[in-house]
Amino acid sequence: MKCFQQALMISMYLVSIQPSLGMHTGDEFFYAPPPKTSLSRSSSKKTSQDTLDIVQAIRGSLRSQIDQEERTARSPICVDVLFLGPQGENADLFMSFVEKALSDHLSWRRSFHPEDPFRITEEVKQSPGFLDVKDNLQRQLCLLLAEFKKYSNPLHSPRYQAHMNWETTIPSLGGYIATLLYNPNNVAFEGAPVTACLEEQAARDLCQMIGYRIADVIAAESSHPFPIATESSDSVPISWGHLTGGGTIANAEALWAARNVKFFPFSVQQVLKREDLLQSARDVTVTLPNKEQTPLIDITDPWILLNIEAREALKLPERIFALLPDKPESTAESTEKIISFAELYRLLSKYSIQEMGLLGVYELLNERVSPTERVKSPVVLISGTRHYSFPKAVSLLGLGQGNLIDIPVDENARIDMISLTKKLDQCISERRPIIAVAAIIGSTEESAIDPLQEILQKRTTFRSQGTDFHIHADAAWGGYFATLLPKPDRTLVPVIDLSEHAAIHLAALKEADSVTIDPHKSGYMPYPAAALCYRNEDIINMVNFTAPYLSAQEKTKEPTLGIYGIEGSKPGASAAMVYLTHRVIPLDRNGYGVLLGQALYSTQEFCRGLEKLNNREGKESFVVKTLLQHYSDLNIVAYAFNFYDSPGVLNSRLDRANAFNEAIYNKLRPQLEKPTSELNLIVSNTSLEKSKYGEVILKDFLGRLKIEAPIATEDYAVTALRSVIMNPWITETTEGSFVGTIMEELTQTIDSVVREMGSLVSSSNSPTGSSS
Repeated sequence: MKCFQQALMISMYLVSIQPSLGMHTGDEFFYAPPPKTSLSRSSSKKTSQDTLDIVQAIRGSLRSQIDQEERTARSPICVDVLFLGPQGENADLFMSFVEKALSDHLSWRRSFHPEDPFRITEEVKQSPGFLDVKDNLQRQLCLLLAEFKKYSNPLHSPRYQAHMNWETTIPSLGGYIATLLYNPNNVAFEGAPVTACLEEQAARDLCQMIGYRIADVIAAESSHPFPIATESSDSVPISWGHLTGGGTIANAEALWAARNVKFFPFSVQQVLKREDLLQSARDVTVTLPNKEQTPLIDITDPWILLNIEAREALKLPERIFALLPDKPESTAESTEKIISFAELYRLLSKYSIQEMGLLGVYELLNERVSPTERVKSPVVLISGTRHYSFPKAVSLLGLGQGNLIDIPVDENARIDMISLTKKLDQCISERRPIIAVAAIIGSTEESAIDPLQEILQKRTTFRSQGTDFHIHADAAWGGYFATLLPKPDRTLVPVIDLSEHAAIHLAALKEADSVTIDPHKSGYMPYPAAALCYRNEDIINMVNFTAPYLSAQEKTKEPTLGIYGIEGSKPGASAAMVYLTHRVIPLDRNGYGVLLGQALYSTQEFCRGLEKLNNREGKESFVVKTLLQHYSDLNIVAYAFNFYDSPGVLNSRLDRANAFNEAIYNKLRPQLEKPTSELNLIVSNTSLEKSKYGEVILKDFLGRLKIEAPIATEDYAVTALRSVIMNPWITETTEGSFVGTIMEELTQTIDSVVREMGSLVSSSNSPTGSSS
């Protein structure tokens, strides 16, 4: 509790800082800028220094607090203090923080130039116009609140298991509400002097959580129990990340960056060929994936040009700049190149894919090569369990959905490595550049974790053969489960631990080129809060529209988050809530590891409850099977029911089973004709399509349900229910486990469907069919 109160007070203190007031608590000032002056040219240097002082003060305050946390030994966090509770048990605690946030904000308003005049007087408040609007405001608010109560999803209840959403934490709500009063916009430092720094730190937290190297800390290899020997520690780049409005935006940006890096060597080669100013740098060499070195300008095969490793490509501008001569008037004390680095970048941008478009780049790439040497359309390879954001991303990038290639999954709903290898070989033989392979770390329907470590090892093999590609990990759902990985100084074992498979491939996140993580999913925070982390910070110059700085020393001292990525305006409140939540719930096994470990245990208890339904004494109306024969990698469960046509004989038709499960879902889903209060259990459903999943997993699933799979050449889909078990308390109530209640509600619902669908169960002599 003490840690929670301190963190919330720090957050409200930080968001109340304004450049004109300085940083203060009570009467103590850490920094007080000079009085306001006009921004004349003579004062611009002074103003810049003032801003720098403010940024350094804010960053220093944040780092001091975090350093103190890291030096303090922590015991396992008490989950009970983190949420309002299913019956609002922590209402007093939450209300006290909301009240503190509001009163602190009002105090800040009143202390900012108190000599300024008032506008809203008591006389105005009693005027007819004021009272009319006030009454309408109260009436409309009551109507809105009534709609919320009538139809909103009861996320707080153990009866809600539908989507990747549950109750949000008190620190995230407190941080968001406290900051919302100030309405900062993280698009630029001027609009968000505090929350821009908070976003920097929040992203830094996430980079460090997954094992990326951050600016002044290199995560020890020993901190991960399953090290991956792909690069030596001294070659590990500095990472960078930022928050986004959602995982869809983060995934789209990751592919945008990967696409731009893929074609960047082409841009550099073109500018070397066409710009006389760069004549002195035309001998610059590159190391190819097979370790051969060659002058970039001499590469004539477009396939080779498009398979230069990203880290090699991203260093080209600095290497070229170093080869440029100095201006004639330069002296030993003051050297200046013939063009600035920003001007060099502008030259490179003239030939970039962002400037020329995919069609323009391909016209030049294939201009002087034979038909057999031409490169074809680029592709992105991904597991069939992928999120719908990926088709959106490839469409927006002009790659086309036809070039997003779904790889079938194995019986565990994980990408099939044999199929992936075959498709990679096929793309190479067809000369189709591979922009990225995306691994799903916690699929949305099954919470399956793709074998990321094996994908990374596979890339190493293909690099030796002259082919390279970006590896993106979509860990929007599974990212926070990295907190369950053991660290040298954290030995606590949560209620239940990760499987060996999950641990191995979560540990491999530190080798992926980019990672999507959603705090508003398994971070238990409100929308919107997602993040994109890059292993190599240099890649961010591929997703901006301004000239980068040459070195760390020349980089701006202000946070410049808005120039990178897809979004413009960004809510500073999201940054504050992520930052504050990380301060209250540590990103390790004693913090999020406890919360998520309890959710994993609840998930396994739920699966055991489903299995018991098959052994109901004296009952033989249905069977239920989970999609996976083992427990899911994380905490989402897909399952389906089948009914008995007659005693001892299960239905064998897929279309009837799909209709049966659809009817069950229709009784367990939110609907406008039925207020939320009338729902006893809420789940979601999914359609498992053979075209995406492949036949292996679906044939196994149907076989255990005693349903005949359609012929191999036929496309089909299997309707299944889905439960997302985020509630850590589902097995720990004052009356014992709630799993039994959930199973009772399921059973009653299914029995009612069996009765209502008597005609379906007993009818139809039509041949076996399929349904999607």
